[in-house]
Amino acid sequence: MPVPPASPCCCSAMAARRGSISIAIGKSMAPGAGGIAFVPTVDTGFDNPVTVAPSLVELDRLASGNAGWQPTTLVQPHTAQSLADGVDFVAATHALWAEHERPMLVQSDADPLWSRISPDIVVIDRDLPAPKAGPKVLLRTFTAMAGLDQIEALYLEGVIDGIHLTPPDMEEGLKAFAGTMLPALIARGLVLAEEPEGSLRARLGIA
Repeated sequence: MPVPPASPCCCSAMAARRGSISIAIGKSMAPGAGGIAFVPTVDTGFDNPVTVAPSLVELDRLASGNAGWQPTTLVQPHTAQSLADGVDFVAATHALWAEHERPMLVQSDADPLWSRISPDIVVIDRDLPAPKAGPKVLLRTFTAMAGLDQIEALYLEGVIDGIHLTPPDMEEGLKAFAGTMLPALIARGLVLAEEPEGSLRARLGIA
């Protein structure tokens, strides 16, 4: 099998918490993060699209087009109405964001919401590396060096398009990633040594 081009992204997600807080963390870190994308988790049962959408637009600007969002129905107390409300939340947020830029929707395959929306990127777990065909796929990793061999194998096999770093502490996790896993990925030819050009949308071919 031909070796695919270097992995187009390393996607960083905030720990699930109130969306305004995770977006604020992304804003503070994005200007110096190079090609790393920021994907704050937003609780559809707690947050409000009217406040979330403008914050995501600003985060995307600060990150030079390298920002998305991950709505979730898993943080809130889940009820029969949670899924329907989550779908409405996504639609309202995208309508507001789309006035400025094409939104980029990231969704975990562990959240029932993902089967009701059309994500651009699906995040899968290391023990379930077989997502449905369609969206771009990132493999979730929690620590700086977790599953390096598996990441390489799945990427070269064309199963995944990159990784989704979800450390318990975002700032410390990114420092550890930059000092350990990033050099290892570069050494294996999975990530380009120089800062990538263009936005995450462009690198993943998301129109």
